[in-house]
Amino acid sequence: MHSIIIIGAGNRGLDVYGHLLAAEESVQVSGLVDPDPERIRLGRQLLPHIGDDMIFSDWRRLIERGKAADAVVIAVQDALH
Repeated sequence: MHSIIIIGAGNRGLDVYGHLLAAEESVQVSGLVDPDPERIRLGRQLLPHIGDDMIFSDWRRLIERGKAADAVVIAVQDALH
């Protein structure tokens, strides 16, 4: 099984990729990054298996951990890419 982290829990990140990945048996979303507490709350509902240590409000905190997953979905606003 491959692990994936979603950076950006808005429409693309959570509502599209989050739902698609939650239904996929060969991957597991292992982390979530978003500055909005409400989007994090919704992410926890959709992906309850993510540990507290893999929820971040800032992507820089995730990067400090080193390699934490096999892949990352970068779903922040286009201007932030």
